Amino acid sequence: MAVRLAWWPAGFTGASQVLLGQGQNRPKPAECVKSRHGLTAACPEPPCLYQLTVCLLFFPGLSSAQQKCSKTSSVVNCRTSLHAHGVGCLLLLLLLLFSHCPGALRPPASLHQPAPCRLRCSQPSALRPLTSRLLLPPSSPSFCKPFWRSGGPFLPRGGLQVQEAPGTCPARRQGWHSDTMAGGEKSVKALREVWRRAENSLCADCGKPDPDWASSTLGVFICLSCSGIHRNIPSISKVKSLKMDHWDDAQVQFLAKHGNAVTKATYEAHIPIYYYQPTYNDCQVLREQWIRAKYERKEFTEPGKQLPYTDGVKEGILWKRGRDNGQFLPRKFLLSEREGCLKYFTKQDSKEPKISVKIDVINATFQPAKIGNPNGLQITYLKDNKTRNIFVYHKSGKEVVDWFNAIRSVQFHYLKVAFPIASDNEIKSRLTRNFLKEGYMEKTGPKQREAFKKRWFTLDHRRLMYFKDPLDAFAKGEVFVGSSENGYSVQKGLPAGTQGNFSWHYGLTIVTPDREYLFTCETEADQLGWIAAFTSVINQAMTPQEYAIEAYFKFKS
Repeated sequence: MAVRLAWWPAGFTGASQVLLGQGQNRPKPAECVKSRHGLTAACPEPPCLYQLTVCLLFFPGLSSAQQKCSKTSSVVNCRTSLHAHGVGCLLLLLLLLFSHCPGALRPPASLHQPAPCRLRCSQPSALRPLTSRLLLPPSSPSFCKPFWRSGGPFLPRGGLQVQEAPGTCPARRQGWHSDTMAGGEKSVKALREVWRRAENSLCADCGKPDPDWASSTLGVFICLSCSGIHRNIPSISKVKSLKMDHWDDAQVQFLAKHGNAVTKATYEAHIPIYYYQPTYNDCQVLREQWIRAKYERKEFTEPGKQLPYTDGVKEGILWKRGRDNGQFLPRKFLLSEREGCLKYFTKQDSKEPKISVKIDVINATFQPAKIGNPNGLQITYLKDNKTRNIFVYHKSGKEVVDWFNAIRSVQFHYLKVAFPIASDNEIKSRLTRNFLKEGYMEKTGPKQREAFKKRWFTLDHRRLMYFKDPLDAFAKGEVFVGSSENGYSVQKGLPAGTQGNFSWHYGLTIVTPDREYLFTCETEADQLGWIAAFTSVINQAMTPQEYAIEAYFKFKS
């Protein structure tokens, strides 16, 4: 590939062309444009890597190269700007004249027949750091139009794009060793075949479709988000892009030998049934600790391994938000499988707990955005058939996830005793759950003539709760959402003739056997999202326990 690079000091263009064999008798390239403050030229012979390196080191003011390539000539014309004084320009000219690259003083026989590539012939060893940064391997069919990433070892900051002139690519590609070409093309083809396997169609860690990254040390295919977590544990996993990075034969063979299925069989061999396996919709701390638990701590490679959430008891400090003052203060928490409850104490030496909650009425879900902490956990439970919220966090992501899975572990074993004939999967479905939907809506009163007020709503299966503030300990009210076969439905819009002062105009109505509940949303997307969430609940048949809850709501009203 004949790449023509040269930098000429402004004001010395004519003289330097004569000295380098581009005098009056040689045609001036059409793309050669003089810059007012910088360097510009086109040269039929490239300066050697020594020249390029010295120029870049000596003139740190050299800005990013801005390429301008001619599609009708084999000469690649590059323009670059150098904010330097006349003395600097003169020194640059001297460096070009007295460098150790004699080819710079000898023009080729013809501008239309490019000379051999000096980057390959004169400095073949120095070319490897450059080609290793190509988006495509040298043997790729698209190597004629490579893109050199910014920060290359011999390129100005910002990178340099090089495009070979039409018709020169086949000849220049012959300069690469034939075994390198064949090996590169074979590696790319083999990589595509491994990538297309059904087992590798989902991210190995979160299940997101179409992963385009992989770990060259673990042999798993992962998504962009999970690759960022892998990058934080470089001693365990080294990730590369399947689209932008070059994979050598050994790495491709390693991927083919392993893949998601084989690697999961090793690192996920003995996951407890109650352990929460996050998806791509879950928060960062859950996904990160899941990845670290698998590959870094290897928690699931051996059966019966003692872990912080498998002992049936857990005690420690969590920062809890005060119900009235809103301050987060350290509190001692105690979880006991034997007693079947979760307790917390206002003081570490207290003998009596502030609150003791039965484990079967507890729910826990991560709420980093709402709490304002990446490790924020919301614990809810029923008190007098009303929902009570506790907001906690821990500075360690591992610790708060251990608490979360410890709660699930105690719940699982408690329910196994309470429902001995139920299967493990049935019991697993009754463990902690995420809220179906949360967000702001406006609501009016039962007479439907009151002003609409903005409230924070949480849909926890069949309980629709609304709060004045998202971090309130108790809900201002709750609505039971039953099934369609019992007379419950959701409708888009508000009833005709609805009065009231509402600022949002995307309404929806929940119809129950007793009354209608009117809400407005800020956007149509919010409206459709809430309607979809309510519809998913209403279309489900009610359980005997839910009939009992419905009866309580009717009695209370």
